[in-house]
Amino acid sequence: MAKQLLLVFLLFLSCPVLPLWAQDAENKIARLEQELAHTVGTREVDICVELANEYLFYDLDRAFKYAHLALQKAESKNYLRGVLAARVALGNCYLYRSEQNDLLGAFEQYTQVIETPLTPKQEENCRLVLEKAKALNGLGSLYQIWGDFKKAIELHTNSLRIRERCGDQIGIARCYNSIGLVYDNMGNYDEAIRYYSRALNIYEKHRRMRDVAGVLNNLAAATHLKLLQSQSAESYEQVFDYYRRSLKISEELKDRRGMARIYNNMGILYAEQGKFDEALDLYFRAAMIDEEENDPAEAAATFNNIARLFEQKEEWLVALDYYQKALEAAAAVESKSALLNAAQGLSRVYAQMGDYYQAFQYAQMSNHLQKELYDVETSRRIALISSQYEIEKKQKQIELLEREKELQKLKEERLRQYIILGILLLVMLTILVLLLFNRYRFKSKLNKQLQTLYRELEIQHKRTEDSIQYASRIQQAMIPKTEALLNPFREAGIFYRPKSIVSGDFYWCKEVGNKKVIVVADCTGHGVPGALMTVLSMNLLDKLVDEMQDRLHPDELLRQLDWRIQQALPDEKVQDGLDGAILVVEGNRLEYAGAKFPLYLFHDDDFFVFNAARISLGNKSYKKEKVFTLHKLQLEPGDKIYLHSDGFPDQFGGEEERKYMSKRFRELLKRHATLPLQEQAREWEKEFERWKGNQDQTDDVVVVGLMY
Repeated sequence: MAKQLLLVFLLFLSCPVLPLWAQDAENKIARLEQELAHTVGTREVDICVELANEYLFYDLDRAFKYAHLALQKAESKNYLRGVLAARVALGNCYLYRSEQNDLLGAFEQYTQVIETPLTPKQEENCRLVLEKAKALNGLGSLYQIWGDFKKAIELHTNSLRIRERCGDQIGIARCYNSIGLVYDNMGNYDEAIRYYSRALNIYEKHRRMRDVAGVLNNLAAATHLKLLQSQSAESYEQVFDYYRRSLKISEELKDRRGMARIYNNMGILYAEQGKFDEALDLYFRAAMIDEEENDPAEAAATFNNIARLFEQKEEWLVALDYYQKALEAAAAVESKSALLNAAQGLSRVYAQMGDYYQAFQYAQMSNHLQKELYDVETSRRIALISSQYEIEKKQKQIELLEREKELQKLKEERLRQYIILGILLLVMLTILVLLLFNRYRFKSKLNKQLQTLYRELEIQHKRTEDSIQYASRIQQAMIPKTEALLNPFREAGIFYRPKSIVSGDFYWCKEVGNKKVIVVADCTGHGVPGALMTVLSMNLLDKLVDEMQDRLHPDELLRQLDWRIQQALPDEKVQDGLDGAILVVEGNRLEYAGAKFPLYLFHDDDFFVFNAARISLGNKSYKKEKVFTLHKLQLEPGDKIYLHSDGFPDQFGGEEERKYMSKRFRELLKRHATLPLQEQAREWEKEFERWKGNQDQTDDVVVVGLMY
């Protein structure tokens, strides 16, 4: 918990300075806007860039407005440095907003600055090349967001070289801090601390106190995380020292919100050490500032910290009071993470007090918030992957254009050669004929080689396609027929549709004695990689079910399958695995456990959901013990159960081209639950086609319904 609450002060490195405190910022903005009204020429562009950078942290719409205005005026005046600076400012706006295609927009602006050609004389102009250095930092921040840390460090290092050549000491410090942040994200805290310390030395030398305070916070956070990672028994005195030094600067600058954040962080450290009174004193100081500054977002975090402390001391009523305050403050600013922490705390405290009804109500609220946060995170990851894909596609297009330019140059060179040969024709006719004959023979030979190569490629392509088709037939043979799912079930309905020729989703069943095991799973990826994982998974399941006849329970089967997948794929670089749900049926008794895939039950016109564990099988990065909840049900005649992969809910389509989502999918199952299962399956397929429309299929799909 402490690790999550640490506040790392992220410097926005592409800007010329850190954001000023509110009053300073307002004064500077007013002065710049007043100057802009009476300024012409290139200075007008410079002021617009400064205003864009100043508004960035306070009014993003105005920041965009001034960045676009700066670019427009710079281009009309043919002011090169102004164009570069305006594009950097515009890239910063996109990066700071980070919505939908903003990362792609930021990438395009930074890339245009970096790729702008400069003459040798212009390369010596530090005002010009420093704008390229800022763009390199911005691009480095983008690659850090995409998780390409090696590329991020390379870009920040390139910026560092430019700043060193120009003697830009403050810029050098910002590059050190940027590199430190990348290493921080990588978990390499020793390197992060080394670069933060370099930045700190420069900022202290130049009396950049706001920057000093920010780097001290970074050093405190990195040192704390290093101690947590190594589980070291070393004293936390160094961490406290960094925070005290940062606190002193914040007090001198009258940055009360910064003071509140530091009080919270120091309180977390004391709480970790069991010093509850010292922690509580710091939390109350933070809470007082949050109230005076009317900052409900920070107040929610502070109240949660206080409540958690009283909960640990088993002072339930006080903990309850502060969790309620945290809930109200978080609701005021719609902070879902703070709401989640408060709801979880209230559920725990009410359970300790024996008020299980209230505990259940807040548990439901926290489950709903967890799902919303999960959906937001999933959408964010999809947006990141999409923007990275678009940029990779653009880079390939650029490479193709460069190749075409090279070909064009070759053609022009050849044309010049023909002209020279034509001029020499009168005096070298015999030699020219010989040269042309040799050239013709060479082209003929080359054409034959190209034709042979083309035929070989066609043959190879057909072999590959035939192999995939054959693999599809093998996979289809391994997938059980609908009849195999019957007994003790009376009806079965299946909707199974691979995205490609072969699928990463599968369903599987096997009878052992009086028990039947039914599995629905989604292996990592789709197409050929996913199909290979399905074959491996079905073989492992077949062996495990035979080995575990006397202790055949779904939760234990999931644990064993997780272990076997990790043993089968020992390479740490291979992170493939699967999500799935397992049923073990014996007569009318049913046991279920799942990894991300729930079980739905339709009983007497009621629809019940049995949730799965939010972990995947085969994931080596998950260091904790994997626990899978076992659900036991007693089936009655007419009961219907449903299992499915995430392919149907994740399908994009509809008028707004959005995901189908799990809630709509459950409504679909409820709507047709009274029909025979084979008719239900046809309705599922119709709905899938209707929703998908002209969109491509997003993922492999499998839905299995069974009636007892």
